[in-house]
Amino acid sequence: MARVLNVILTHQPPAAVARMVAWWSRFVDPAQMLIAAGGSRADFAAIAHPQKVFIEDPRLHTVDHQREFQSYTGAFAAVAKWLAGRAETHVSWCEFDHLPLDAGFNVRQLARLEEERADVLGLHVHRVDGTNHPHYLYHQHNPDFHEYWARITQREDSEVILSMFGSGSFWTREAFEAVAASTEPFRVYLEIYLPTLAHHLGFRVRDVPEQNEFVQVRPAFDEVVDDMRAAGAWAAHPVKRRWLDPGPARSPSATNPRRASPSRRIVWLPAHPAEGTLSMLRHWRELEEAFQAAQAPDLEATSALGRAPGPRPRAHRLVRAWHKYLAYPRLVGQLQGVDVLHILDHSFAHLLRHAPAGARKIVTVHDIAPLADHTLTLAQERRFRRTLTWLNHADLLLCDSAYTAARVRELVGAGPRLEVLLLGVNTHAFGVPIPFTAPLPLPAGPRLLSVGSVIPRKNLGAFPAILRRIVEQCGPVSLLRVGELLPAPLRAEIEAALGGGQLAELGRVSDTELISIYQASDILVFPSTLEGFGLPLVEAMAAGCAVVSSRASSLPEVGGEAALYFDPAEPGEAAAHVVDILQQPPLRAALVERGRLRARELSWESHREKLTAIYRRLAGE
Repeated sequence: MARVLNVILTHQPPAAVARMVAWWSRFVDPAQMLIAAGGSRADFAAIAHPQKVFIEDPRLHTVDHQREFQSYTGAFAAVAKWLAGRAETHVSWCEFDHLPLDAGFNVRQLARLEEERADVLGLHVHRVDGTNHPHYLYHQHNPDFHEYWARITQREDSEVILSMFGSGSFWTREAFEAVAASTEPFRVYLEIYLPTLAHHLGFRVRDVPEQNEFVQVRPAFDEVVDDMRAAGAWAAHPVKRRWLDPGPARSPSATNPRRASPSRRIVWLPAHPAEGTLSMLRHWRELEEAFQAAQAPDLEATSALGRAPGPRPRAHRLVRAWHKYLAYPRLVGQLQGVDVLHILDHSFAHLLRHAPAGARKIVTVHDIAPLADHTLTLAQERRFRRTLTWLNHADLLLCDSAYTAARVRELVGAGPRLEVLLLGVNTHAFGVPIPFTAPLPLPAGPRLLSVGSVIPRKNLGAFPAILRRIVEQCGPVSLLRVGELLPAPLRAEIEAALGGGQLAELGRVSDTELISIYQASDILVFPSTLEGFGLPLVEAMAAGCAVVSSRASSLPEVGGEAALYFDPAEPGEAAAHVVDILQQPPLRAALVERGRLRARELSWESHREKLTAIYRRLAGE
């Protein structure tokens, strides 16, 4: 017969633990609850619950969990030791702010485990190898990382790397003890180490996707808990303030010494993952990671859609429409107690119609280029303009550049306030050297790079004339092309300008591959005539690649003094800059250094600091 041990990992003081145990006792047998306490020895001794174990592991106590590689290795080992000689067959692992909501909490998990024929159930389980998922990027540059999995794996594919939420997992005892018995080979973040280790030891790790939506901050928890149960929630996470002392005399510092006043609730509304827009998914994920890395004590920022997923294919148009115009608005309409509602993509500005009463409303406008370059059909343009009319209902519009802000002001008139907040770049991920393994043999000579789509405003038709002039003055160069494949006529022109075999079209690549390509290139050449921001410029700079860019639209604003600029209608000017860089190594070195400095100015950490100030100001008005 199955017996489940419910492990509750906590650092809370004894009074809070008592309230925690009282809540849990409504849903599981107290005799099957183990308090794994990582606080002080004095607090541990004062915990009244008889089943408890002290966790003495400094790597459990981190502030920036991901960057400090928080570990549950010590906690798993201590619980496995406590389990010795007992009859439990399964382990439910929850952090202190993970609350069961269903009396069948363990029954449901057992049934799902059997249904999936799995050994481990988790929340937000994703395969992340070869992506720009931050958990992966913080480890993949370590030469021992992949070698370790190749050495221990019982699988045919040793490249598989999984990520899983740290709380709310459910384990067979065999899988739990196998992971607990393993020695962590080097510092690995727990959300990537635990599921990946279990997988390579031969255990089946499975996601519970319908429960993922309940991993998000729920304002006014007591008011929405019944709705969550009705929606099928087994548990809720995070509910951090649940265990604070009730009443006016409570001291917030009892559980979080940095929290001295109630938090302002910030809710993000990102572009729905069904859209499959990689840049928007990356924006959401980077913002999420930046705020998790340094959570302000007076703000709690979270997404209405839960945690940012990994890359996804674009869904069928009917599925996208259902999410965008039916399911998502309904979800927004159920939000309560929100201080600031922030729509992360102007394409979802129609959600303002469903904003909760009293919430201040922000929309980030990335660009309105489709209206200027006439790439939309008439029907698409009508829908786009209709969506943009909702911008007038916002309290604040954040624009990616001053150029975009000026175009938006022309569109919305004297309506809402506009501010400029430049986007960021993950300077750590782009700055860590990544070996470049090309999918095809690369041509010889200095490497120029082109990144992006082939839509007309990218001005890729300028390349043949630019390249001819460069080859005439410098000899053979190569062009690496990342993104959509070139139209056949343009490809033929470029090959003729370069000479045979000097063009390498790499197509769509993973985020990790993109970083390595930037790092392996000498110069990014970016001839675009219209951008709302110009992310490739700052990505190249963060990776140590010199930049030669068009001076059109927002690009000089983004690149600052760290790039050389040209008139997009003057290929000779672009070619002259490239020739100067190739023939003058000190110039290239200076551009690379200035580029790295510019990238640091545009880091996601800097973006978060400025956005935090905006949230505070708007919430206080």
